[in-house]
Amino acid sequence: TIEVYRNGYLKTLINNKILNSEFDLKSKKTEFSSKNLIIDLNKQNINGKVDANILGALIHIFLSGNLNKPDIKTDIADIFKHQLINNLNIKKDTKKIEKNIKKNIEKKIKNLKGLFNNFK
Repeated sequence: TIEVYRNGYLKTLINNKILNSEFDLKSKKTEFSSKNLIIDLNKQNINGKVDANILGALIHIFLSGNLNKPDIKTDIADIFKHQLINNLNIKKDTKKIEKNIKKNIEKKIKNLKGLFNNFK
């Protein structure tokens, strides 16, 4: 999948080969941001959190360790939380649709009964 990021910024403070960065990249479907990503060029280490918003699901990505092969961890609870919220919203929407269908059917039945009562 190809994403085109139309909005973005990067701000980095450099002190003795230690980079303290914050960034934000936005596309139509995704957004990646970080407030305090530390890269130590002397030790070749990285440490920080990146927030990824992918199709509305917020996922926290934690980076640490060797810059060339960092440990990457995510908070899987974020994914489940997003899915649960989506499922609850779908259930609410489904109940609303079912309620509207029931009302429309009842209205049609009432109209048909009225029509047949006129033929008596």
